[in-house]
Amino acid sequence: MEAIHDLLHGLKRSVGDSADRASMSVVATLHRAGPLRPSDLAERIGLDGSTVSRHVSHLVDQGLVERAPDLEDARAQLLLATPAGRALLDRFWAERAAALDAVVGTWSATDRRRLVSLLRRLADALAVPPGPERADDRALHRTAPRHHRTESRS
Repeated sequence: MEAIHDLLHGLKRSVGDSADRASMSVVATLHRAGPLRPSDLAERIGLDGSTVSRHVSHLVDQGLVERAPDLEDARAQLLLATPAGRALLDRFWAERAAALDAVVGTWSATDRRRLVSLLRRLADALAVPPGPERADDRALHRTAPRHHRTESRS
């Protein structure tokens, strides 16, 4: 876990704060999922409705997200990323890709493929909600020896 924490903080430092990460999460989710009701957006990104509402209002004011009527329910509205929101998202991801490339660009192709494979495996494992079918995995995690980081931090 400490390695993941260090990775995320290193990535943040390397690209700076060109965009609010929570706002980019909203725009990215709308871009990937298409138009969503605010409640569905909140559920997908794991934030409460009032927090999402504040982010959405800010993003609408900036022209990055727009509200549209829900044709299936006249009382509801849908949220979608605007072309400007998608362009900002593209720049956001390009900055992060460049920062990562600066670090792993000198690695061998084998090491880069292994990193991608392990990150996909981790993402897949995190995407599966805990349940009875994963009880053995949780038990293994509790009983597995912990490896502590011994190298010094610079």
